[in-house]
Amino acid sequence: MIIWALLPARTRAVLVALAVCIGLAIAVPARTAFASDWTGFGLDATRSRATTEIIGSRFIPAWLSEVPSAKADAVYRTLLASPAVADGFIAVASYGNTVRVLRESDGVALWETQLGDAMIASPVIDRGWLYVPCLDRNLYALRLSDGRLAWKTNLGGITYSSPVVSAGSVVVAAGAPTPRVLRLNAETGAILWSAGADILQQSLDSSVVIAAGHVIVGEANGRFHSFAFADGQHQWRHDIGGTAGLASPVVLGDRVYLPTGGADGRVAAVDLATGAPVAGWPVDITSSIPIGGTTGTVLLARSVTLSSLGTADGLILVDARADDNVDTNANGAVDLFRMREGVIALDAVSGRVAWTAPNGARDAADPNQIPTHGLLPTPGVHRALDGAGMAVVASTLLARVAVLDLRTGTSRASLVLPSATRASPASANGRLILATDSGAIVALGSLDNASPATPVGMLPATGAASDASATVVTWPSVRDVDGDAVTYQIRWDTDGEILHNAAGEGVTSAGVTTWRLPPLAPDSQVVYAVRARDARGAWSDWSTPQTFTTVITPPVSIDGHQVAGIAAAIGIARPGQTIHLGMGRYPLGETMRVPGGVAVKGAGPHLTVIDGRGLGTAVTFSSSNAEQPSTLRDLTVRGASTGVATGQGAHVVLQNVIVSDNTAFGIDVGASGVATAISTTLYRNDVAARSFGRMNIRNSIITANRRGLVATPADALVSRYNDLFANREVAYENVLTGKGDLTRDVVFHQAEAGDLRLVNESATTDQGDPADDFSREPAPNGSRINLGAFGGTAFAELSPVLPSSTVGSTPGAGASPVGSPSAPSTMIDPPDHPKSSGGCALTPLSPSDSDVNLGLNGLLGTLGLALGLVSRYRRRHRR
Repeated sequence: MIIWALLPARTRAVLVALAVCIGLAIAVPARTAFASDWTGFGLDATRSRATTEIIGSRFIPAWLSEVPSAKADAVYRTLLASPAVADGFIAVASYGNTVRVLRESDGVALWETQLGDAMIASPVIDRGWLYVPCLDRNLYALRLSDGRLAWKTNLGGITYSSPVVSAGSVVVAAGAPTPRVLRLNAETGAILWSAGADILQQSLDSSVVIAAGHVIVGEANGRFHSFAFADGQHQWRHDIGGTAGLASPVVLGDRVYLPTGGADGRVAAVDLATGAPVAGWPVDITSSIPIGGTTGTVLLARSVTLSSLGTADGLILVDARADDNVDTNANGAVDLFRMREGVIALDAVSGRVAWTAPNGARDAADPNQIPTHGLLPTPGVHRALDGAGMAVVASTLLARVAVLDLRTGTSRASLVLPSATRASPASANGRLILATDSGAIVALGSLDNASPATPVGMLPATGAASDASATVVTWPSVRDVDGDAVTYQIRWDTDGEILHNAAGEGVTSAGVTTWRLPPLAPDSQVVYAVRARDARGAWSDWSTPQTFTTVITPPVSIDGHQVAGIAAAIGIARPGQTIHLGMGRYPLGETMRVPGGVAVKGAGPHLTVIDGRGLGTAVTFSSSNAEQPSTLRDLTVRGASTGVATGQGAHVVLQNVIVSDNTAFGIDVGASGVATAISTTLYRNDVAARSFGRMNIRNSIITANRRGLVATPADALVSRYNDLFANREVAYENVLTGKGDLTRDVVFHQAEAGDLRLVNESATTDQGDPADDFSREPAPNGSRINLGAFGGTAFAELSPVLPSSTVGSTPGAGASPVGSPSAPSTMIDPPDHPKSSGGCALTPLSPSDSDVNLGLNGLLGTLGLALGLVSRYRRRHRR
């Protein structure tokens, strides 16, 4: 938005004038309308200039941007070409050889470039490219994002005609000295066909229209032609007479409406297929132009200029101006030039004049004060809140834009502009966009419907990785200031940008803020962006593009049956089943929501990584019960805001799990949640664990967090046999130091690289709950479980070698250290911590669990044991 105090005084004065508006719309429920951007002069290939977007009838100034002039003469600032609006960009082309692109939301200039000559024809935006006809006889294709030249093609004639992009091609008309119609490849600029050189007699200045396989264009002398879109074959010709100039036809249904001016003004209607005239047409409109002043004698026949036509609600709209040469003092010489402009609405069937509205009058003593180039702004149409059509009408004689009721022609609003204009207005995304003769581009914002906010916070974020086969894009919902339901469009590609020839795009249902991408090639750099659209048809700007890398994730299976990724497994897993994850990293595109009673098991605490980078929560658990809790074991969860969370009524067991590098909470237990954490490592989170419900944690290492264990109320978290050290602010917050708790420093193998295995004979080795199973730890294992995520696993660090007096002792699972009686815990264990003679029987190994650990895990454990024994042997013999 404009920062008022920084604007020049003249610009502020203009904006104050712009704020004058009249007419209040009745607030009634809006109907659903989905509009397109206003991508070119006629909005669409038929040149209807009518959008279904609900923009309304009340406006205020939004922003103003002025084209800088390289020359003193103001003519070089003139914007004769109508603006094009698409993808959050506004493109304007000036008579001073400059193409300028602005950001639609605030008018900030993004780039500009100089072409070979002046531009009168309106540019068109399509799929991220801007096609600009220039008087140097070239058609330019520029990249919308930065203005770089994609290609240019010489058309053989001066081009006043605005192109149409259709079916991957650009169709445009060239004027003198070689009038013809051309169809070019939109990607390369190669000419696919050129037609009319042998039959056209005068310059083709009007913009082309495409409908039902016809390309229709008018010669300057009022002769219109149809060429076949497919191959350029001539189909029909219709002569109206007069002067077509730069006025273009319009198609409505099976009719083409053709405007001409000159000695008088008329509109003809012909059959689209054959060019045959329709009975009752042409219609003379000269008499419908408001008369204006009466002083003096008209010496020369009036010259009538017509704009291109527009259509809406069964009406044909045209702006027309009559210029009279007047003798005011009866001396037989012209001494006054009288200009009168008006908007005329014709019934599209009968040609009857439905209504007229004056659009300015001015007298001039100098013929140079008559607006040149035969250009008048063509009305555009949008919808009001009550569904009525609103005609947006600019003027070559008045420095204002009017909004007329399409049913009656009565004014609903009138707003002052910096100057008059010959460019046609665009209606898009809750704004009226106008380019003026003074070089100012003006945006008027609707009070009846503003575009929604631009989405932010998309995931995966730039730099993240995602499963190539199952990427889910998510983003927070945006607010629409009018309270409308919001849908979203997502667009993605692998070439670094999403504007030109995107690989794919989609539109969500109202309120949906996720999109599942189709399978993507691995090792691709995928860029995507999202924009919002309200129920009345207004788009936001595109979000800042995000770029992530696709990776091939390890396999996922349920009880031995492979499935297509984590999301598929979550969707079909039932209580009592186990989702097995392989060795490697699983980047999440959305929160992993584990159903109640389902187990998730990795290949090892450091071998399987669930990466929640950018997510609010990486893993959350649904409601379950103490008899069949959900479990998470043998893996790492990292990178989210919250690593692991319990849902309403969830009972969860975490065993041999690393929870690290989460920006808010490692583990977060809700008020109705119950969690048991056994043999975990909580590392470098903001808060290691927080509990509002019931949480028991034992045999764990909690370090390098900002805060360690946090409870509300005080009995919500019970700690036993844990090591809490080097937490930056506090180790316990509202939590009692538990039995067996330690404060001992330990050394990890390579913490910065994510390897949180402990070196042998650590301070926490053999310091776990004496009742817990240590049998899977490699020998020598000290006959007691180690602390941390690797405690009780084949990856545990080795214990010190026992004195020779203990050689031959082979304690079993859960046995007490040699020479010490068993010391049962005095803490009452929760229902999910049953005791047995074999130690902790919470999650006994199933055959499939054993299979996993007899693979690489067992091999690594055996290697660790062998290396440990060699090390002990060497040290013993060095002594």
